[in-house]
Amino acid sequence: MTENNNNQSISINLSQTQILSVIIAAVILGGLGIFYWWITKPSQPEQITEDWPGEISPTFTPLASVTPFPTPSSTPTPTPLPPPKWGELGYLTSIEYTDQTVVEINRKRSVGGIINLTQDRILLMAVGEIQVGIDLTKIQDTDVTINGKNLHVVLPRATITSVELLPNQSKVFDQKQSLFFSQYEGIEIEALDKAKEQLTTQAEQNQNMIGLAEKIARLQLEEFLRQLDFEQIEITFKNKGL
Repeated sequence: MTENNNNQSISINLSQTQILSVIIAAVILGGLGIFYWWITKPSQPEQITEDWPGEISPTFTPLASVTPFPTPSSTPTPTPLPPPKWGELGYLTSIEYTDQTVVEINRKRSVGGIINLTQDRILLMAVGEIQVGIDLTKIQDTDVTINGKNLHVVLPRATITSVELLPNQSKVFDQKQSLFFSQYEGIEIEALDKAKEQLTTQAEQNQNMIGLAEKIARLQLEEFLRQLDFEQIEITFKNKGL
């Protein structure tokens, strides 16, 4: 009986030893299989998260179509415009205004320079219309420069172009005519002539009016020249006394 138990115990022990051997062999074989798979698997390239210096990925941007520049052409020389016919333009009247003056004329006849036999007298207030402008007939060829559509002209100074008495506005304040040996005849005409001379002198001395006449004349002439197709216009005046 005891021998049977021992045999049974040995059998059980052998069976456990066999099972343990199988487990150990399985573990060893599994480890070898894992190791073999590990050394035989294909290697994966390392992922580079940023570019190395100097190794920039090339990019390609298609070029836009470029329109060729036109062949430059030489700028034609502008054909000068013909100068105005200054002589046909005559006077350019720029302003008109009225002025007045007082004239007194006395005519006496005496004997021996002592006794006055006759005395004729007139006192007149004369009103006249004065015109101031530019005499364009005085413009010489040397006063004009034309370059294509550019023009420079030097004008003469403004002058008194006309003085006309206005009889309806003039008035005789006082007059006297002798009964004997009168010299009154012609005294009114003399007074009017003297009045015209005085009005002309007053106008020539009125520099404000002359300056205004030159400014307006420049504007009028510029407008006229632009109608002749000139674009750049320069107008100056001669120095006084020339």
